[in-house]
Amino acid sequence: MYYTLLFLTGFFFSGIVSGILAGSWGFSQPALAQTQAQTQATKPTQHCPLTLNQRLELQIAEFSWQVLLNRPLPLWQDFAPETLALKLNDSKCDWLLTHAAPPANSLSLPDFKRVFALSPLSELEPGLESAAEPRLKPLLEASMQDLPGFCRPLASAFRAWGNATGLVSLAALEALNGLSSAQTGTWQRELMALERALQAGDKSLRQEWIQLYLASRSQRLGLKKALDLSEASQIEADLERILGLESWLCLRQEESLNQSELPEELKHLGLFRNPVALFNTLFDRSQQGLTEIERLRHAGLLQVLLLEQIYPDWQKRIREKTIEAMLSTWSGYIPKQGAQLALVLAQRFPEKQIRAADPHSFEKQNGFLIALELNHEDVNLRPKQVLGLSSEQFLLLPGSQVQIRHASLWGDLQGLTRVTNLPAGRLRLEFVVPLRSYLHLSPALQAGLACEDLRLETPAFSLWGRCLSGKSDLQGDAYFLRLPS
Repeated sequence: MYYTLLFLTGFFFSGIVSGILAGSWGFSQPALAQTQAQTQATKPTQHCPLTLNQRLELQIAEFSWQVLLNRPLPLWQDFAPETLALKLNDSKCDWLLTHAAPPANSLSLPDFKRVFALSPLSELEPGLESAAEPRLKPLLEASMQDLPGFCRPLASAFRAWGNATGLVSLAALEALNGLSSAQTGTWQRELMALERALQAGDKSLRQEWIQLYLASRSQRLGLKKALDLSEASQIEADLERILGLESWLCLRQEESLNQSELPEELKHLGLFRNPVALFNTLFDRSQQGLTEIERLRHAGLLQVLLLEQIYPDWQKRIREKTIEAMLSTWSGYIPKQGAQLALVLAQRFPEKQIRAADPHSFEKQNGFLIALELNHEDVNLRPKQVLGLSSEQFLLLPGSQVQIRHASLWGDLQGLTRVTNLPAGRLRLEFVVPLRSYLHLSPALQAGLACEDLRLETPAFSLWGRCLSGKSDLQGDAYFLRLPS
């Protein structure tokens, strides 16, 4: 049972964990020659130039898609998309992954056998579009910023398939566009009760926690109904359903990717973190300040994981009943006892306020300082909570993400990180690890240059580098690395 929780904790930062999956190796290619022959010979780089990061995004998506299709048993019965639509960050073109014949005027990539760029003149054949209804198209990618990149195309296809099969309502998809990325509250008691239910080791204890969750939820939604917001309550349940289902899909897909064989040239990068190392720092998401999207997604995922453990045929049942109804039936929840149960939960878990960040928290840390200087385009910042220190400097608080994608250095930073904007499009990243010994440097030779390979792995910071020339200060308390432009 704890394995589920460990995967759950790793999932919310799995963009970090799985963000550098790559490749499209070892999969059969029926009718590829015929498919490519139908595609224009125009080089996509002329119309759709690709950066190194964008090529990596394509590799990630293609590899993840093939792993999904090659599963011995499907994640969800009848969900096996032959075509995925893909949008790359800052790309001028849309992209398509397909086993079917590509659209007319699409552009092929020589080293991507299933990936095609869609030029403005491309015409999709019937059945290639993930959604026939035009107003549905933007809804298939709404509110996905907190999903790992490898899973967004799959989640988009799952939304389209779910809408076509009646699993997902159009009203829920439309509501996704209105979700806020601001922190709107933690709903701590409900989330904590769900987490404890998932942790519970026996049936009676799990039933008790589910009853406490349902009572607290009913009390909160009752206030909405009293304010004539019944429709909003229903939309909330629909949103939890769709966000929870697609998050479950991503979680199980990540498990498959963890077990898949990667090419030799990528194995040394340490693509996956041990979820055990993340357990203590990432469990109890209810204690963090979640955005509206994150809260709904986290609550929905916990509900789906509970259903998965309770009902072997939960995928069939969820088409016939609401999640709340299934949890109520299984736990024996009695609505008349709701007020009393909600009080019990409130006594166990008083609401906690998220403490304000200390502007001097960075300087107060004890440990070994690591400072990196590099170009803006080599860094992808995904802030969750930010504290401004000056017009050119700010702190990214824990829970935020910094992805480093330089030719010589890859990394993911999730702990307290100080960011300083420098002239000429440069920036400095600084963070502290507990001990100097976490940083591993080994001699390396490349093109006759003396340099060092770098490896660092902690629960909050990971770095892998090749042939670098960093320097330590005289006291041995810091390591400085300036990457070339």
